[in-house]
Amino acid sequence: MTKAYMIGDKDLILGFQLAGIKGLSVSNRNEALNALKQAVNMKDIKIIFVSEEFSAQIHDEIDKIRSSSGAPLIVEMPRGSELPSESSSIQKLMQRILRIRV
Repeated sequence: MTKAYMIGDKDLILGFQLAGIKGLSVSNRNEALNALKQAVNMKDIKIIFVSEEFSAQIHDEIDKIRSSSGAPLIVEMPRGSELPSESSSIQKLMQRILRIRV
């Protein structure tokens, strides 16, 4: 079974834990970056969810990890009713790969 991990604020983590997904509550950029590095090094984690609040702060590091072979899938998640921003990383990645504006 593919294991997932969540990085975000305590409320978001609690919601994911109720769904059976482990995670780490963070409150600033450094904590988010350390949590991401920790999750990437967990051999059984294949998908890492990062709340958009923190993914925006560590976006360069996320891109570096995404470009490495064998790295887990990193998904940036909008919070609650927020829509993904225009600079959504998935959108940017698709634009770069497909060379089209999505």
